[in-house]
Amino acid sequence: MWWIIVPWQILCCFAIDPLWMFTGKQLKHYFPTIKTKSIGRQAYIIKNIAKSIILMFLTPPAMWVINRIIFYNTWESAMIKTMGAMYAASDIVAVFKMFEKLPLTTKIHHLCVCVFAFLNAVVIDYNDSTSIWRNTAMLAAFSAPTYGVNTFLGLRCIDSISTREKKRLANFALSIYSFFITASFIWQCFAILILPYGWAWHSWFYLFAVAMIYYDDYSLSRYLLLHSDCTKQSLN
Repeated sequence: MWWIIVPWQILCCFAIDPLWMFTGKQLKHYFPTIKTKSIGRQAYIIKNIAKSIILMFLTPPAMWVINRIIFYNTWESAMIKTMGAMYAASDIVAVFKMFEKLPLTTKIHHLCVCVFAFLNAVVIDYNDSTSIWRNTAMLAAFSAPTYGVNTFLGLRCIDSISTREKKRLANFALSIYSFFITASFIWQCFAILILPYGWAWHSWFYLFAVAMIYYDDYSLSRYLLLHSDCTKQSLN
């Protein structure tokens, strides 16, 4: 069904710009201090808030996918591919429009997502029980409910939001992030070490890409920990 997913992926990418414009307009209306930031910083704030909106929208169907896979071993291929394209669109556009402004770990994360998006559209068959690559569906599904992290990354840069509120948001983001990333990691370990997948040369690329994504997750978790009530360090 690549002839459906590829155009859908392109359409999702084109929809990101209007979403960024709308998000930026709303943020500047409710938080006028954003206008004092540099163009690059404004783009970073808007990108993260917009992505959090997308992930929040994807959370209910993502939970449905997780439920179907874990409890019924049913992989809804059409739904997964459609959601995967929506999930990846923001990262794809960010790679092309603001790659140089992103932290190194985020660059690696976004590039891995771009590769997964291509494979999702034209290569992966989620009904193929011998393909380790179909577990990218669970990688993305477990990431959707962590939208609070992107919300925090954006709002932490807004001066008119108090340090107390930022800490509360960091606490919420860290708790949700820790739970779902741990669950995601457990699933990937279960899939790699226990499930009977046919190993091939490209399986090592899957392991590398997943490791890079979890390294970015680890870096974000440490950052959230430093800015939560779990430590004495205050937000700058």
